[in-house]
Amino acid sequence: MKTRGNWFITIMIVCMLLVAVSYLWFITTPYFDPFLMWSRDNKPLFVVVLLTIKVFGIVFPPIPGGTFTLGAVPVLGWWEAYLVDFGGGFIGAVIAYYLGQKYGYSLLRKVFDEKVVAKLQKTKIKVGRELEAMFVFRIIGSGLLTEAIYYAAGLLSIGKWNFVIGYILTHILLTAPAFYVADVVLSAQNLALNLVFIVIAIPVMWKIKGRYLE
Repeated sequence: MKTRGNWFITIMIVCMLLVAVSYLWFITTPYFDPFLMWSRDNKPLFVVVLLTIKVFGIVFPPIPGGTFTLGAVPVLGWWEAYLVDFGGGFIGAVIAYYLGQKYGYSLLRKVFDEKVVAKLQKTKIKVGRELEAMFVFRIIGSGLLTEAIYYAAGLLSIGKWNFVIGYILTHILLTAPAFYVADVVLSAQNLALNLVFIVIAIPVMWKIKGRYLE
């Protein structure tokens, strides 16, 4: 029987794919250019909305905040869209860090799969290796478990400054290239090319889901 955590991550995968496919279709329609003009004319409001979505996407994982910020690349350019993702992700990560510290694993069990929580509880980090651990967690977490790592970091004896530095470095090294690639792909406005990425993403996400969920 699936736990609430199973459903949360399943919903997150479905939401990410639906948003991605819908957006890739949208950029090929006549409605995209008016939207582009409106977004650029109302850039501060657009950025605030994106930032808010990204924050909620970290604190409440089923919201695919990263998909929205990636989708903003044609509007803002990859660099500005990345900065919004970085800022919103940082705010959300800090909130998750302190929520995890305050409410402990009981909160994580309400959001993530029991197997994920059990693995985190068994994790022991060597003293002085906390910063390196942030890199390892981000890499093996494969994106979908990033939020769980943020929630559990304080419980794994990762101090706030190691957490902050780890977030900054891993985000720059692992996320910035994705925004650059998105700029190259989305600027083509080629539905067939974009769908190739979706076709690749579906089995990858499903494999990740199967790795952590029954």
